[in-house]
Amino acid sequence: MYNRPSFIFLMGVGRSGTSLLQAMLSQHSEIALLPEKKLFWRLLKQGKLGPRTSAKELSEMFNMHLPATCDSSSSCKFYGEKDPKGLHYWNEIVAIERESHLILCLRDPLDVSLSKKKAAWSSHRPTLINDLISRFQVSLTQQVLSKHTNCYLWKFEEACQAPELTTKSLCKALEINFQSSMLKYYEKSDVVRTSLDVTWKSNLRFPVLPKNFGKWKYEASDKKVAFFSGLYMGNQICRHYVKQYVFHIYKRRSFITGFFWVLGILCNMLVLCLFYTREVWRCIWRSQ
Repeated sequence: MYNRPSFIFLMGVGRSGTSLLQAMLSQHSEIALLPEKKLFWRLLKQGKLGPRTSAKELSEMFNMHLPATCDSSSSCKFYGEKDPKGLHYWNEIVAIERESHLILCLRDPLDVSLSKKKAAWSSHRPTLINDLISRFQVSLTQQVLSKHTNCYLWKFEEACQAPELTTKSLCKALEINFQSSMLKYYEKSDVVRTSLDVTWKSNLRFPVLPKNFGKWKYEASDKKVAFFSGLYMGNQICRHYVKQYVFHIYKRRSFITGFFWVLGILCNMLVLCLFYTREVWRCIWRSQ
């Protein structure tokens, strides 16, 4: 008897914990996750995926690219992959597989910014460009949450403080049983890592660090905190972080921090203009 497979797609702003979550989920016996190969996006661009692609055909495509160490038996309930940039084509994912589970990773934007300065793939870009890209992707995250029913928001800080509780909550949302091996991902993390990313994902060799968040309180300048309080003002899913930023700079307020706060608001408006312009063009393109 053919059991219809389901699909999981991990996405979110880069450096927000997508690799950590991928490593955890890959240890579950009912989940088969691909290494980070952007398979869905490549198949989509090659014209091999479309509205008529069945779940069985899609699962076969995924199964062909699973690593040899991954259990691809019939007991597998979920196939999936991780691609932070999946936020940019989530509409296409849902159009092809409407019941897909989209797991969105969220992390403190200031910690993301500091982390991007250290990562090999993003450190070469100007910090402002990285910050604006992250802000744009957070807007996409909020859009997905508001428009797709099978969504789960996974917060990096909660996973650091209570990894077992957070993982159990996710398993409950996926309707699978929690397995303790998920928290021991560091013992077999090579299953989901490739030779290309081994240098900047070396932290997957260790358990979750309970205090691996809030680093911006010691590393970020008051000007940067003020800028981010303006950059993320009005964003619903980041309002908790914005409150922390405002509280942090309140006693340090000055003309300089005020200037960077206004600059952050202007950049926020710029990003939102680009975001809504993109949506208008997508609507026009679909109507043709």
